[in-house]
Amino acid sequence: MDIFISALILQIILIVSAFAQIMLKRAAQVKNASPINDYLNPLVIGAYIILFATTFPTIYVYKVLPLSLGSVLGSMGYIYVTAMSARLLDEKITRRKIFALALITVGVIIFSVS
Repeated sequence: MDIFISALILQIILIVSAFAQIMLKRAAQVKNASPINDYLNPLVIGAYIILFATTFPTIYVYKVLPLSLGSVLGSMGYIYVTAMSARLLDEKITRRKIFALALITVGVIIFSVS
């Protein structure tokens, strides 16, 4: 598998993982009668199944990609979660969030280049 295909697969995995994180955020907003229902919620179970299922393809992709490129591409996950939160949960994207995302991305790029 070449690097381009691996990078594309990683981006798909990150988008799916971001969606699972949004599912967990949505489930956390629901008030349940008992604490056990917080974990036996279909959204929570589904999200954890998705996150578990994406673990193995992620490991495989990181075997193919150079680690410096994988870490840079992996930082896109923060951007996906923020964008999905704004779209699906009506969260506001503030200047502080944009600055934090930029700082994370620049830090990962600097780390991977050196």
